[in-house]
Amino acid sequence: MSDALGRPSKSLMRMLGPSGNPTAENLLGVIGVLQAETCVQLDVRVVAAE
Repeated sequence: MSDALGRPSKSLMRMLGPSGNPTAENLLGVIGVLQAETCVQLDVRVVAAE
């Protein structure tokens, strides 16, 4: 995954660790790679509260 994101693996481990704080750009990059590798798509929708 680090190759696909262009980030060192240690950086990814820190970012996704218990005290990590990934940016939206990094988190969405990880999700994008996981979706491509697993063929599972994340679908986010807004639903109005009743």
